[in-house]
Amino acid sequence: MEGVSHERPRLAIAVEPALFGDALASALEVIDVDEVIHLDPVLPPRAQEFDAVVASMDLPAGVRAPVVIRIPPDPSSQERAFVDVDGRHAEVEVGRLSGLLGVLDTYCPGSRQRLTIAE
Repeated sequence: MEGVSHERPRLAIAVEPALFGDALASALEVIDVDEVIHLDPVLPPRAQEFDAVVASMDLPAGVRAPVVIRIPPDPSSQERAFVDVDGRHAEVEVGRLSGLLGVLDTYCPGSRQRLTIAE
């Protein structure tokens, strides 16, 4: 993606329930490709730009990213996940962490492929 201008993409996590969001942020931090910022839904938002956001809730006011991956709040649910990028809206498969990593590698590449590191 052309919008990423630095080696470590800034990746925001706006996921509830908190336990799911914490686990997802921790897994992404271990992979160590992105600068992972876990947005706290309780704290007042501040305007921020990210390379991508993974969200299961509405984005806090002022949070912007060219890539927004919308996931269901319950990872075991049959709800669909979507990616919004450059004005396009597409369904994506993120039923497992590997699916999310593949979507991130496609739409917000870092210096290394996340999916390869996680395997």
